[in-house]
Amino acid sequence: MGDTTTTGEYDAFPQDGHPLLDGAALYDVFYEAGTRLGGRYMALANKAEAAGDTEAEKKWMDAAIALDREREEVDPFDRAQQIETMDRWNARRKELGALL
Repeated sequence: MGDTTTTGEYDAFPQDGHPLLDGAALYDVFYEAGTRLGGRYMALANKAEAAGDTEAEKKWMDAAIALDREREEVDPFDRAQQIETMDRWNARRKELGALL
């Protein structure tokens, strides 16, 4: 599992800054990060649809489809790839929050 720093009885973190999780649990957290970003894309698509902006609606729907494809390409056994992708998705989701 690599080197860890323990800050309390139940707070062990690997050097990558993410909680110690086994492979399946980390993949679940990674997958949920994609679900949250996908939800943001869908909210933006719905907002565009309500405004009658079909171009923006298509842009956000295409982004959601691309996200699903990207998520499928991430190796469920590659911790570093999952964390990098998850961190990028979380930053993007926060960035898009200003548009809602």
